[in-house]
Amino acid sequence: MIGDYDIFSLLNEGNLKDKKLIKLLEEGHVNDIEPDAQVNPLLLSIQSGDRAMFDLILHYNPNINKEVYGVLPINQAAEQNNSYFVQKLVEHGANVYQRDTKGHNVFDIAKEYQSDDVLEYLNQLNKKTKSANIIKKHWNIHKEHQRYKPGGKEYYEAYSNFNKLRNSSF
Repeated sequence: MIGDYDIFSLLNEGNLKDKKLIKLLEEGHVNDIEPDAQVNPLLLSIQSGDRAMFDLILHYNPNINKEVYGVLPINQAAEQNNSYFVQKLVEHGANVYQRDTKGHNVFDIAKEYQSDDVLEYLNQLNKKTKSANIIKKHWNIHKEHQRYKPGGKEYYEAYSNFNKLRNSSF
């Protein structure tokens, strides 16, 4: 708190360039919890749907996977069918398999609330992850069983094929 200001009152005012707000964020208040509203700054930004506030909060590295009063940020974003927020949370390290205290993960929430945009993003993410893991597994098996000498023709061909697969869109 700075004087009579706390991070929540400053965020609710909407002036995201306020020096007091920036100072509080820099001091680590990005993970504060407002007990009456049962939110932290990240959840507040998601609930409000305010992209600018959301991006500002992400810039200060909040605890992406912190459950606040039974709510995970990624689950809140999925409930609102906000694929932008879900994607940004994943890019910043959100665990899509983490379950809240009720046992729900982001997939469950997206299905329950018929969040089609979020489900589409999660399905694409799941396919990419599976494909990347399969390629990595096959390459490791290949390296293990084929003792090619680096610089040899067979090694070069195998490595080239691996890179083509890795760089292709899934």
